[in-house]
Parts: sequence; C-alpha cells; structure tokens
Amino acid sequence: MAVKASISSGYRWRLFAISLVCLLFAGWSAYDGFVKYPEINRVANIYENYKEQHPNWDDTWQAYAAAENLPEKPKQEKSDFSLYAQYVQMAIALPIGLLFGFGYLSNAGRWVAADEEAVTSSRGQKMLYGSIRRLNKERWTSKGIAVVYYDSGEGEDKIVLDDWKYSRPETDQILLDIEARITDDKIIGGDREPVATDDTGDEQQLSQDEGPK
Repeated sequence: MAVKASISSGYRWRLFAISLVCLLFAGWSAYDGFVKYPEINRVANIYENYKEQHPNWDDTWQAYAAAENLPEKPKQEKSDFSLYAQYVQMAIALPIGLLFGFGYLSNAGRWVAADEEAVTSSRGQKMLYGSIRRLNKERWTSKGIAVVYYDSGEGEDKIVLDDWKYSRPETDQILLDIEARITDDKIIGGDREPVATDDTGDEQQLSQDEGPK
C-alpha cells in the first residue's frame, strides 16, 4: 500500500513564526539604530547647547522648541553602547530570520512516499528497497529521525525520515515498510519497530511483498 508523508504544516508554521519574530526584531533594531536613536541624540545635543547658550533657558526653551518643531522635554542622549547594541542585534537577528524564512519557503510541498517498489521523495530521489545499504536509527527514539542510506547508481545517497518535519503517522509507517524489506544486519543504532497485531494476536503484514522474518 502506498503511503505519503507530507511536510508538517505545524513545522512550517514554526519556521514562519521564528522568521517573522527575528525579522521584526531586526527591523526594530535597525530603526532604532539608524533613525530613532540618532534623532534622540541630535535633539539632546541641541537641548544641551541651548542650555549652555541661554542662562534663562528654562523660560525660553518651550517657545524655541515649538518654533523648531522639537519636543518640550527631550529624551536623554543615548550612549554609543546603546547605539552599537542595535547594530549587533540587527546583525544577529536578520540572518536568523532570513534562514528560517528560507526554510519555510523551501519546505513547501516537500514529501517522502513509499510503495511496493521503492521510497521516493520530492527531491526526485528513488530508493529501491534492494538498494538499501543501512538504516541508521541512532536518533529515532530521542528525536524521531532515521537516515536510510542506499545505492543511487551514482554512489551512496540518503533519505532522512523525520517525524517532526513530516506528518508523523505516515513517516512512522514508511519506516515500518522499510524495515519489513531489509535484514537485521542493515539496521544500526536501534532495534526494529514492533509490528502491529490484529485482534487474534497474529502479526499483520505491512505489504504484499515478502520481507525478512
């Protein structure tokens, strides 16, 4: 029976959320660093110079500020550290936001599928069961990641099964389909997954093809 594991919408939306937060933070930092903070410092300098040049500044500043379109109560000047901190925050958040945004876009439409003949992927891979060299399950129990290495005809290639990125029930079934068609010596880093049984206690075959017993 053919089974297809599509990319998880929850996984993609998490990528989108992280990207959005980082890009907004980068934009906010850029605005503060290039626009807001320099303007605060410009006004603060005008205010301090005015105070030095006008002994009665407390009585005349309000009128001067109104005429020059300046705030009546200027904010305290931002330090160089505060200004540079905005540049650093932007430099960190921007590439992270772009990276996760790229992940959100590039993962659209991704899938892994299995049928009676082979495992295929949206990347154009076709892994015949007879070409499988090994199934690495070292991270399957802890992270739901299994890596299948196979002979592509042009060298060794791999297909990664990740039940956090792909729909979990279908990903788990694809792993079972693979295990049903390979011998124990090709499974490393973990044991075979238990095979479901029917109401009579007999093992249910995952497919019509013969697999190792």
